[in-house]
Amino acid sequence: NEEIKIILGGHQATSLPKETLETFSCFDIMVIGEGEETLLELVKELEKGTPDLKKIKGIAYRESDKITINPKRDLIKELDSIPFPSRELINFSRYRPPTKAYYSKPFAAMITSRGCPFYCTFCAYAKGVCRLRSPENVIGEIKELVRKYKVKSILFYDDTLTFDKERLIKICDLIIKNNFDLKWTCYSRVNAVSPSLLEKMKSAGCELISYGVESGSQRMLNIMKKGITLEQIEKAITMTKKTGIKTSASYVLGIPGETKESISQTIAFAKKLNTTFAHFNMITPWPGTELYNRLLKENQISENEWKKYAQKLGMHIPTVDLGEMTTDELKKFPIQAYRKFYLRPEKIWELAVSGLSFYKIKSYLLAFKALLRLR
Repeated sequence: NEEIKIILGGHQATSLPKETLETFSCFDIMVIGEGEETLLELVKELEKGTPDLKKIKGIAYRESDKITINPKRDLIKELDSIPFPSRELINFSRYRPPTKAYYSKPFAAMITSRGCPFYCTFCAYAKGVCRLRSPENVIGEIKELVRKYKVKSILFYDDTLTFDKERLIKICDLIIKNNFDLKWTCYSRVNAVSPSLLEKMKSAGCELISYGVESGSQRMLNIMKKGITLEQIEKAITMTKKTGIKTSASYVLGIPGETKESISQTIAFAKKLNTTFAHFNMITPWPGTELYNRLLKENQISENEWKKYAQKLGMHIPTVDLGEMTTDELKKFPIQAYRKFYLRPEKIWELAVSGLSFYKIKSYLLAFKALLRLR
């Protein structure tokens, strides 16, 4: 039905609205940036039958084979003004968390802030500004999840939940005060935690913290503009373990400047840290990132490079030529890293004795089977 309008939002639509409309004729409108206010205005305008799309800020659209990009819409300043997500139609029993071993069902995901004040070159998320929901607003949504939907575990998708320590302490205090039967995990930075904060998080039900470690080479961390040191990484992981909170670390391999030596340093560092989990990712220069813009300017990637990314996700296929290593050599390193980290006898034993629930056993067996099959 050609009268049905197909609207796309998210990073793709925000970073490359014109290119996406030119490439995919199935899409009619791109929502650029945050969608709550834009989409509501857009739907109301479309309901008129003869909409005037020119007056809707924050969209790009196709009209008579011409693509128009309207002025940007300002960011939503007061996140508390946004209603809680409508979850009435969700069957929570059918959803599984990313790391099943440390979650209880029913599981839900939520976000308490938007944006990130840091400037990592490979990250596509909003930089420089971080907007926060109030502790009371956050607890209101948690209360709804726990009491209305009987949720037992939550993954907080904030880029850095611990960015504002005082706010998080208030949230933890309110979780404790309400006596929620709840376990939760989050993402953080190694320079955004302290012993007292970690103790409070543990008391409020925090089970696992995922840190963006990225590399075991200080030179590579500097190239990424990560703004952290190897010493800070070790200190944060040690503090977190001491508190009794499980740890996860993510690493990025293949950024220009990477060498065989720096990759070996990263694998060795990951083994030394011995976080509960580790994730090794091949770099993808996403549109909108500083890395993408630099590689485009240096003619190391083409303007149409992004079209290939969907085919490469999860396949450890490099997208950037590093010179020192061939593509075939480079794509073996994430697999090598996973095997060297997880297939150590002491690591296998550590995971085996960490509490053998059905979901943990099943999760570990599937993971080990996948590691052995990787080529």
